[in-house]
Amino acid sequence: EVRKLKDAFVSDNKMGPVVDDTGFFYKPLQNGTRGEREVVFYARVIQDSKRCPKDGEENTMAPLSPFLPRTYGTYSIALEGREGLVECLKMEDLTCTYIQPCVIDLKMGYETWYKGCTPEMIDKYRAKDARTTRSQLGFSVTGMQMFSPSTGRMERWPKQRCREITSRAKVLEALARFVASGPHQDPTSRSPQVFKAKSDAL
Repeated sequence: EVRKLKDAFVSDNKMGPVVDDTGFFYKPLQNGTRGEREVVFYARVIQDSKRCPKDGEENTMAPLSPFLPRTYGTYSIALEGREGLVECLKMEDLTCTYIQPCVIDLKMGYETWYKGCTPEMIDKYRAKDARTTRSQLGFSVTGMQMFSPSTGRMERWPKQRCREITSRAKVLEALARFVASGPHQDPTSRSPQVFKAKSDAL
């Protein structure tokens, strides 16, 4: 199916998720096996969550279902002002009912390459991980959107800005900013030192 949509989030000249006004967003699939693997992953989670495992069989994907948005297959979409069609995964927009949704994008894992990567690709991914906090902390902040009580507007940290978060201290500063983005938050909770003390106590 081909859908015509008007707008998309663009970062580094790459098209990101496209949000429509009916409660869905369309996530562009990466080229080659990475995009194929993503489609298979979501399909496998749905399939495993609908069936009962046999005795002794491990239903490994089903426990992930409550933490993932619903998916509705792949669609080819056309965007106004852009040539050609883009293959996307249609997903539930979990933020569509919020007026000022605060969202943080974390990339998880100490190692981000997948099984079957060539040695050259592994070296490439290892170098990318080393430039972030993934090799230190097991995750990195890749994007944030939050409401700013001081300005009354949404504040966005795109991928380019989040690339500057390269240490534990900077991660704590970013997380402190994110969790203190509500209008009723205690202003002192914005302090990275306060957030660090709280996180160390966990």
